[in-house]
Amino acid sequence: YTKPNGTRGPSGFAGLRKRLALAQGNNGVALMSLYEIQIFDSHNIKLYPDGQAAAIYGAVAFGVLQVAEPLATALGLSDSFLSLVVGLLLLGFPVALVLAWAFEVTPEGVQKAGPAAPGEIEEIIAQPASKRWPAGLLALAGAGLLFGGWWMGQRSSAPEINLSVPEAQASEFQKLAVLPFENVRGDDDSEVLAVGLQEGLAQTFRGLATLRVTSTGSVREYRSSDKGDIEIAEELVTDYLVRGSVLRAGQGIQVNVSLIDGMTGETLWGDTFDREITAENLFEIKASIAREVAQQVATRLSPEDLAVLSEGPLSRNLAALNAYNRARQKFFSPGPGDEWSDVVDWGERAVALDSGFVAAWALLAQVKSIQARNGSADPATALEAVLRTEELAPHTADAIGARAWYTYYAEGKFAEALSMMREAERMAPSDGNLIAGTAYLHRRLGQLDEAISTFTRAIALDPRNAGLLNEYSNTLRTLGRYEAADAAIERALQVRPDNPRARADKVMLTLIRTADVNTASRLAFELALSPSELLEAQILVRLALYGGNLDEASALADRIPEQSTAIDQLSRLFYRAWPRSLKGEGTEVIGDSILATDLAIDTGDAGLARVFRTAIEAWGQTFTGDHLGAVSSMDESRRLMDSRGDHWSSISFTTEAIRQRAMLGRVEEALDLLDEVADSPFISSTELLLDPSYDALRDDPRFAAIVERRRAFEAQAALDAEAARPWLP
Repeated sequence: YTKPNGTRGPSGFAGLRKRLALAQGNNGVALMSLYEIQIFDSHNIKLYPDGQAAAIYGAVAFGVLQVAEPLATALGLSDSFLSLVVGLLLLGFPVALVLAWAFEVTPEGVQKAGPAAPGEIEEIIAQPASKRWPAGLLALAGAGLLFGGWWMGQRSSAPEINLSVPEAQASEFQKLAVLPFENVRGDDDSEVLAVGLQEGLAQTFRGLATLRVTSTGSVREYRSSDKGDIEIAEELVTDYLVRGSVLRAGQGIQVNVSLIDGMTGETLWGDTFDREITAENLFEIKASIAREVAQQVATRLSPEDLAVLSEGPLSRNLAALNAYNRARQKFFSPGPGDEWSDVVDWGERAVALDSGFVAAWALLAQVKSIQARNGSADPATALEAVLRTEELAPHTADAIGARAWYTYYAEGKFAEALSMMREAERMAPSDGNLIAGTAYLHRRLGQLDEAISTFTRAIALDPRNAGLLNEYSNTLRTLGRYEAADAAIERALQVRPDNPRARADKVMLTLIRTADVNTASRLAFELALSPSELLEAQILVRLALYGGNLDEASALADRIPEQSTAIDQLSRLFYRAWPRSLKGEGTEVIGDSILATDLAIDTGDAGLARVFRTAIEAWGQTFTGDHLGAVSSMDESRRLMDSRGDHWSSISFTTEAIRQRAMLGRVEEALDLLDEVADSPFISSTELLLDPSYDALRDDPRFAAIVERRRAFEAQAALDAEAARPWLP
């Protein structure tokens, strides 16, 4: 430290050393600072006032924060105390630097700094780097200590954290599952009450920041399970279970409930409620259970959590509540084709009985938006449900989520929908439905790594959701992470062994991983895949094609029965035409049937309807022999899909374009497209090598080089997957 008057060394440190010695006590920060000063003194290093002040201020501020945090906890002070301390220290930092320049400490006391001596600035600049860098580093260290303390203060304010983001999904969150309440009498009316209590409790717990609540769909299978509590908790990856039973007698109801430690099976709390059946009484039972369980389980209840526990009932109309609960039941077990019609019927009955029923309007908004996308509902009815939700409960997770689903499905605006979905998710961090929606939107936007991490968060809340596991596996497979995809599909099969999609995907992943048609065919036989089930039949046809058995493939395709939906019927027609085309047989009649199929997708999203119609025309023209028209239509469908920003669908459209061109003998065009996508999410190298659709490309050296690039991509994907273990919560 060189003073403006030119003195250096021990005399320049006399006053500062004295004050530090008097103040040190057991203060490690002060000792460290004195030790550093002695080093600089012994080496005659210039430490200028701003560097010195920054270092000392930062170190002392850091020490103050270390004392302030436990002090606030011990005295029961609110989080605002620590925020105030941090704010004052931050405000004081620039003031300390200014004063350090204006004043200096001397043996005679604090005095205003004099002007620099002649040539002093030049002397400082002329110093070698080894003499100058410690001052800058020490100043940086001081600032780092100060802002490190600020960061710790931010981390300590848990309610302010975005609890929905992955890094906030820490171990301090307690995991809870509300199992289906037992219906003691077994009658239908009692079942509605049991479902309503279970769902009402789960909904309340989802609003608590410090809890993570297993989705209703994942607990459904434990309704009449003989499994013990510890085993169920392990399967659901949860810390606590809530069990209950409902006994209805005339106009009265008895509810027994208990809270169970998932690790030990010990009952931590239990109670019995006897009430007359009214909406108010059912709500009070639910609220009493929620308050007691939350106090037993939650590590900390913020003011926001207490407000959630004090919220009123979803509806005071018992019939409306019953209708809504039935809609929720149907929502978690949709009918054939996922048409959701029963969900809509019961949801509309709920809002007809109670026009202010926010949760029912929000459910209708999501389901009708899905219907609008697949052409089974008018988008205007979906928008009406969105607007009613926003009018009744603006700026809530229900309202923002309703708008997000509509923006996603009915309007196809993925980036806007993602922003809304994440906002709703932040407000309801245990809502697995919203988190799954976020994952789907990441995927649409081509943010596949983000999609993977979001899928895992959704599965942590909904570990027994076979459909969600299917989608997760499909995403991993597209990324070339085949072993991880297989692990996910294995879990899906454990949950639902009769799941056709999971059974078909398991066989396909076996083929991709082994590159052995015989091994995959044996598994298909063991699983008893059926040609009468569309998804399973598609895999059987592929296995026959990849094994070179075109006649068998054609015979299997002919056994696929007529389908109930237009999109499934189109898939059936394609699989009937595909092997025939490869054999060189006539496919004009099937092509005409494809062109004549009414897909019924006249939705508000006219752009999406046009994309699909153009893609249908492309394959219809391919099989009728209009090859120029087929290529033109395929290019147009790809262009339209690309313009929508739907990266996920664009992958499959590119796959179809390559297959079509190869089948038509347009080798250079097919190879050009293959070359574009070889190093990106795409089909497997196994399929490229085994699918006879690509036979026209095999003698071209470019094809072999592309396959090798594809293998390199998959090898890297396997390493990426290995680094990302565990693949499942």
